[in-house]
Amino acid sequence: MKKLIPILIIFIFTNFAKSDDKSEPVGSGETATGAKSKKVFVGGDIGVTFGDYTEVRIAPMIGYMFSPQVFGAVEFVYRHSWDKILNQNTAIESTIQSNSIGGSAFIQYYPIRDAYLKTEFSYQVYKTSTTQNLTESVNVPFLFLGLGYTRHVNNNLYFNAGIKVDVLNNQNSPFEDFTPFFDVGIGVGI
Repeated sequence: MKKLIPILIIFIFTNFAKSDDKSEPVGSGETATGAKSKKVFVGGDIGVTFGDYTEVRIAPMIGYMFSPQVFGAVEFVYRHSWDKILNQNTAIESTIQSNSIGGSAFIQYYPIRDAYLKTEFSYQVYKTSTTQNLTESVNVPFLFLGLGYTRHVNNNLYFNAGIKVDVLNNQNSPFEDFTPFFDVGIGVGI
């Protein structure tokens, strides 16, 4: 699984209401009607990675807006993946299946409207099963650093695109060192 290069993770992220006033930073404390928006928000993401390594990810979350430019969240993460590996000596292809459960906490900072910097700590427990009925369980910490762009379509709908990399590169990680993770999707305000 070390040869993973994710092609795309489709990201659906529910957030808090945004202002139509484009001069205000993301997560502004006021809505278009002038009413205060809630500081607590819920949401999550659904991710898919395609290729020799295929993954489905579900991650519900809850977050808090600390200021108009800073918000943080915690999420529960479940992943199921399939990795096709070709043995060079025997020319036999095998499929490794993996389930992981864990969580993460992240902070996003908007230094300018629509552009953010992100730091995220994640801890995952991977349980891997091969076609030969071998099972292994490993614990993997991640420390992601990233950046992204958020484009508001209207008061409650926005487009999000970002990239992040793991800087810990733990030896048990199923990913190659500094593998980029791409997030692309839409957000809906609540």
